[in-house]
Amino acid sequence: MYTCIYIYIYVHIHIMQVLLAEIRGVPKHLVQRVVERAVNDMSLSEKAGTVSKSYSGGNKRKLSVAMSIVANPKVTFLDEVDI
Repeated sequence: MYTCIYIYIYVHIHIMQVLLAEIRGVPKHLVQRVVERAVNDMSLSEKAGTVSKSYSGGNKRKLSVAMSIVANPKVTFLDEVDI
């Protein structure tokens, strides 16, 4: 599985510095709140202070999902979901 996560970036910085929230139309005054929600929704709060290079495969996938839900899309497609 390929992931486009930069390996030396922290969770919060990754989502904000790549400007996903702003690119996806989240108003600037809500960016911090939206990012926090995405991190919490994916249970990444404990990992927020660590470099993404050290994440397990599962946490890297969680980060990818967090990045995709930043703008609260109506639909998100996931490939090979394990339930």
